Amino acid sequence: MPTPPGGVDFFEAASGDRRATLSWVNATDADFTATRVLRSTVGTAGSPEPNSRQTQVYQGTGGSFTDTALTNAQTYYYSAYARDDAGNWSPKAVVRARPADTTRPTVTTLSPASRATGVSTTANVYATFSEAMHPSTVTRTTVKLVRRGTTSAVPAVVSYSASARRATLNPSAALAKGKTYTATVTTGAKDLAGNPLATAKSWSFTTRK
Repeated sequence: MPTPPGGVDFFEAASGDRRATLSWVNATDADFTATRVLRSTVGTAGSPEPNSRQTQVYQGTGGSFTDTALTNAQTYYYSAYARDDAGNWSPKAVVRARPADTTRPTVTTLSPASRATGVSTTANVYATFSEAMHPSTVTRTTVKLVRRGTTSAVPAVVSYSASARRATLNPSAALAKGKTYTATVTTGAKDLAGNPLATAKSWSFTTRK
């Protein structure tokens, strides 16, 4: 009766943003030839052979592998088998991973531009984000406009366009002529995974006289 090789030891998974990094210690048998890793979303592998329910993602003699282009918030099951030179497979080692978005969004474009002058007193303020934001966090509390020399936010309507990933601040009345205003997007603005803005973003511009 064929003797299978020893199994994979210390099989571990670290989840990241759309990825899972796997690590393990290979079998120590003298006739060890490779470790095969299978991935499934419906449970651990039933055999070392890939099929419609389990996909081979790695085979070799290394001790780690990063599986990428995964779906965040989806649970993935990984099974690892060691193979000897006679084609025998060890019992499986199993781990689970659940990738999650951990990347904080940033503000990528601004309007009016930072330090702009001669800005129309009826201009709206725009801030475009690096990724989709949760609309409930893009509000008058997190997107503000304040005239220099004052402390109160300019009354305005704040809206969010999911398709453009853009916040719009529409002042309720014309801005004062020849005045400098500072717009701020606070870290209370969060992406769809709940990650807050990496850092608050502030910029200033001056209206035309």
